[in-house]
Amino acid sequence: MKVLVTTNTLGIGGAERQRVLLANGLFRQGFAVDLLCLQGIGPMSSGLDAGVVLRRQRPTVTVLIEERADVVITGVTRTEMLVGMTMRRSGRARKWVAASHHAFPDRPGQRHHRYPRDLARCLGFADVVVALSEGHGRHLMRSTAAKNVAVVANGLPSVAISNPRVVESGLTEFAFVGRITEQKGLGPFLAAWEESQAGSSVLKIYGDGPLTGSLQDGFAAARNVSWEGATNDPLGAIARSDWLVVPSLWEAFPMVILESLAVGTPVLASRVGAVGEMLDGLPMCAAVEPGRSAWIDLIRRHDGKRTGFQDELASHVNRRYSAETMVSSYMALLEN
Repeated sequence: MKVLVTTNTLGIGGAERQRVLLANGLFRQGFAVDLLCLQGIGPMSSGLDAGVVLRRQRPTVTVLIEERADVVITGVTRTEMLVGMTMRRSGRARKWVAASHHAFPDRPGQRHHRYPRDLARCLGFADVVVALSEGHGRHLMRSTAAKNVAVVANGLPSVAISNPRVVESGLTEFAFVGRITEQKGLGPFLAAWEESQAGSSVLKIYGDGPLTGSLQDGFAAARNVSWEGATNDPLGAIARSDWLVVPSLWEAFPMVILESLAVGTPVLASRVGAVGEMLDGLPMCAAVEPGRSAWIDLIRRHDGKRTGFQDELASHVNRRYSAETMVSSYMALLEN
C-alpha cells in the first residue's frame, strides 16, 4: 500500500515531528511512504528513514493531477487540504485522512482557533478526521462538517536523558521549558509567582522568545526566579526539577507534558486543549484554569514540596502515548 503524507514544511515544531514519526513508523511496518513538503523542507527532514521518499512540490494543478496514492494523510492547512480533497474526489486516492494538530476552543465563548468556514466545510470530504483527544473530537464534530472522527493522540519516541534525575536538598525547583511567547502564559504565571511569595522554591525558566526582555524587566523584583536561557538539554532540565509548569493560555497537545512524564517529573498545567485529558488521574499532577488567580493557589500548595522520580508517570506515557501506539492507531485507520 502506498501512503502519501503531506506537510507544509519540516521546520521545528510538534506537528512536523509527528509527521516524521508517522512516516518512519508506517515505512517500518512495510508501507511505501512518500512525504510531500508543500512549502519547504527544513531541519526535521534529517530524522527521516532512508526508505521514506522525501519530495518538495508546490500544490499546483500539475501536482494535483499527477499525485496518486492508496491513502493520503494531510494536516488541515489550506494547502494540505487542497491536495487531500482533490486527490480523494478525483479518485487518485482511495482514502483521505485529515489530521488536525491545531489548538481548539475548550471553554464556552472562546472565539480563537475556530476553523474558518471554508476549511470546516472541506473536512466533510475526508474519510476520517483525526483528533488529538476526546474534547478535540467533540469540537470537530460540533463545528465542522466532519462525518467520521477518530481520536489518535500524538506519540512520543523513546527519550534519552543526558543527566539522570537527582533530588538534592535545598529549594524546590519549578521549571518552565519553552518559547517565551504570549501563548505560553509565562507573564500571568510570573504575576502569580510574585503574589504567591513562594519562599521555599525557585522558578527556573529555560527558553527564549520575543517576550523575554519585557518579562525580565517587569518581574525583576520577583523572588527566587532564575532565567536560564535556551538549553540544549531540555529533558535534563526537566528531569532535575521537582515540577514542570505549563501555564499556556491555549494549546492543542503540548508534547513537553509527555516528555516531563516520561522522565518522571510531575506536571502542573493550565487546563487547555487536551491537557486535562493528558493529566487527569495522574499522581502529583494538576491542571487548573489558565490565568493568575488559579496559579497563585497551586503554587502555594506546592511550595516547598520535593519529588523524586515518579515511575508511574513514565509507565503511563510508555503505555498510552508511545510513537508505536500512535502508528498502530493510524494503521488501523488506513487498513479499514
